[in-house]
Amino acid sequence: MWWFLYGLIVGGGAMRVLIWDLEGHMEITWVAWLIAILTLLLATFTIQTFVGSFQEREPRAAWMSLLFMGIPTLILAAITILVI
Repeated sequence: MWWFLYGLIVGGGAMRVLIWDLEGHMEITWVAWLIAILTLLLATFTIQTFVGSFQEREPRAAWMSLLFMGIPTLILAAITILVI
């Protein structure tokens, strides 16, 4: 159920940003779209790895994956915000 809700939220947010772009409220280049999609994929992978490691009762692996994949996700998110 969690992943279904996550997909609805991500899809709804992506549609809203696309509508804003098409209505002319903001101009988003293809590079910004590419970085945003990569950020979203990396964030999803990070969350899934973190939750999966905790479910397998490996808390150290969960926190290490959050550290080593979460920091690049935050860096890509900051770049995305700066590019837009």
